[in-house]
Amino acid sequence: MVKDHKDPDANGNFPTRLVIPATNFTASFSKLGYMGIKQVLDEHRVNYSKHTIVQSSDLKKKLESCKLKQEEVIFISLDIVTMYPLVRVKLIQKVLQHYAKDLPNTAKETVDLGMDIVQFGMKSTLIQFQGRYYVYKGAAKDKELLDKDVALVIRAYKLAFLADIVASYVFEETEECFRECIYRGIYRDDGLVVSVGPRDKHEIQEWLWKYQSLVNKLAGGDYLQFTTKLWQTPPANKVNSPFRKGKKEKGMAVIYEQVFPF
Repeated sequence: MVKDHKDPDANGNFPTRLVIPATNFTASFSKLGYMGIKQVLDEHRVNYSKHTIVQSSDLKKKLESCKLKQEEVIFISLDIVTMYPLVRVKLIQKVLQHYAKDLPNTAKETVDLGMDIVQFGMKSTLIQFQGRYYVYKGAAKDKELLDKDVALVIRAYKLAFLADIVASYVFEETEECFRECIYRGIYRDDGLVVSVGPRDKHEIQEWLWKYQSLVNKLAGGDYLQFTTKLWQTPPANKVNSPFRKGKKEKGMAVIYEQVFPF
């Protein structure tokens, strides 16, 4: 059991996850497939990471170049709820077709083959627990759906590349929701938006509803759910405290803090 990176509940207990390692030969299929896809896209200089946060120093450099003033902007953090086990094959295929649309036919065929290998690996993943092996089936409950469209394995087999490319695609294809945006980027399932401010929580809730509707349309379902946090400086008339969390409403919360951890 490992502690999840979430806030404690009312009793002070942190959410936990049961992590079961899956280190066996089936890992090679997904790894081989993703590496082939990445190599083709890189060779043809396809920009599939337009909104991907590469690392903290890259984020810091980009934010500093924006010359932000605290009283003129707002910070919004986004989180895709249980992203890995809900990123399905059909969505990955759609994203890869989008980025490979201008490639030569031979390159497209290689991308398709790479995805076939990835999909085989995803459907054939074995996990070992207490001396027994089990086939990984993702988080969905519908067995028929799972057989047709299995999902990514959490933290396994270098498939973070596919999670990143899906997240970047979602950011890229929802441009209309970021017209007042100064900066936006996403790392795995954690996104950061800096927008022109100020804006209250009701405006952010309306924005989240519109954004979620576009995401559902792109994904072909409502399985990729976003939640938000609006980060604000504590009002001067309130007693300062290390951390104050506002009431969570309709997928969003307001955080009052002097610093913004990301």
